[in-house]
Amino acid sequence: MVTINLRIFTLLAAIFSANYSFAGTVDTAQRMLNQLGYNAGPVDGAYGKKTRSALEIFYSENGGSYDGKLDANELQDLQQAIAESGIRMSPLSNTEVEYSFGWNGTKILDVKRASSGRFEQLTWFHERYVQGDYNNDGLTDFIAVAIPDHYERASQANDFIKNNGQSIKVNDKLKGTPFVLWGQPNGALEVDMTKPFKRTDNSSGVLIPSITQADYNGDGHADIFVGNTSWDWSGAPAVLYFGNGDGTWIDVSKTNLKNNDRQFMHQVESGDIDGDGDIDIVATTSGYYLECWINNGSGTFKPRKCTNTRQETVAFSMGDFDGDGDLDIYSAAEQEYEHNRKKGHDSNPSTHANRILVNNGRGTFSSGHKFPRRANCWDVNPYSEAFDIDGDGDYDIVNSITRTRYMFNGIEILENLGNGKWKATQFEITKESDFVQGYTKWSISDNCVGLKNGKFSGHDESSPFNRHYQYIDFGDVDGDGRTDVIVGAAGYFQWDEEKLENKVQGRVILNTSEGWELSKHKRVKLIQ
Repeated sequence: MVTINLRIFTLLAAIFSANYSFAGTVDTAQRMLNQLGYNAGPVDGAYGKKTRSALEIFYSENGGSYDGKLDANELQDLQQAIAESGIRMSPLSNTEVEYSFGWNGTKILDVKRASSGRFEQLTWFHERYVQGDYNNDGLTDFIAVAIPDHYERASQANDFIKNNGQSIKVNDKLKGTPFVLWGQPNGALEVDMTKPFKRTDNSSGVLIPSITQADYNGDGHADIFVGNTSWDWSGAPAVLYFGNGDGTWIDVSKTNLKNNDRQFMHQVESGDIDGDGDIDIVATTSGYYLECWINNGSGTFKPRKCTNTRQETVAFSMGDFDGDGDLDIYSAAEQEYEHNRKKGHDSNPSTHANRILVNNGRGTFSSGHKFPRRANCWDVNPYSEAFDIDGDGDYDIVNSITRTRYMFNGIEILENLGNGKWKATQFEITKESDFVQGYTKWSISDNCVGLKNGKFSGHDESSPFNRHYQYIDFGDVDGDGRTDVIVGAAGYFQWDEEKLENKVQGRVILNTSEGWELSKHKRVKLIQ
């Protein structure tokens, strides 16, 4: 027995010495090499030619030589290089990736008012923005997508707006294409209808519910990925635009998006989910799964399922929620089990749970912490962002929430306490009395089923009570050194101007020494 064990030990030692590394070392080294700009390939734990070549180049450029053995000494050298460069090992959240092109840190533009109402003429609802200085004039610009105004009011005269004296039909300009609002010296925004986004495929959809930005091909310019859908919400292929650096973009979808099938992408976000140093994309789909678009390093993407967990995802955010150095996902569902059952949809509570999807470091996710269902039918979570709002070094989550069938609006703050523990703070901001009385025919039953005139209704976003917050941002609004949460809503629905408008446009949740506090201002002006 002793001889056999000794032989086995000797054989194992020979195998490990041939690989010149030990478990966990390769993954860690690959991640740090990629962060430092040395292409070690995917973070897969496999010691191959790319990892060895990256180490050789690293030592050569830093006055040393690689001895061919990847062990604790190499990790120490890489850690020192990371510390000296100021690079952080924790990956950027999806929010921070989008901020990298010109977030001002303290002020948020009220896009509709800054554009003198012309932006409002273009859109019906579901506005999404990214921001940056896209034409290099030192001013903050916005790229916007939305469900066009003519979706509801196609026959009305305001399908046409004036652009530099020319009457332009909104339908022609918003068909599957983002538009730009250029920052002006006086703080205003000028709507650009000249199509700075050059399309090469006009069949990619007509409604754009989502947008994200990052430098996907490594040329230093802001690239844009938009999720499309169609008039019947069945889905449409996504579109990828590469930025030229001069305020124009070109559609590269045909060459750079592989297996680009029709999907309803309610939300899309960017982040390095596989730890290889380039930016990938995650998107919701028409099915019960998230799709991970993996970047090959040059801005070419191929999609795959992010997880085998059957999970409805309406909205999500990405951050390193468990502190292990990779991006995890907060997946938010519509938890309307009873309503879904009556509609004939999947009503399994597990499918519709809000949960953390844990990254294995290589862009594959498994089910993690499951959040309890919110009380009082606050079952819908249409938008989410991840940010370290309490400054403790880990990522927290801020959610736009509504009651059953998108009725009313509120904000939920999930503070990450570490060790898988979370603290929830919820703000109910609108209620039935805020709306004009003619719309009280919509209601919610005790078991969270949406009713219209007292009977079951399968209605969704069309409820006039739908004023959910469609953008979430962060900044020190009151100058106390703490990060506050800024939220805003959009959409074309009727409301009582006096009661409701002040509640849904430009609200702030203040981060005070006593905890979170909803701003008492009637409206917080956020114009630069």
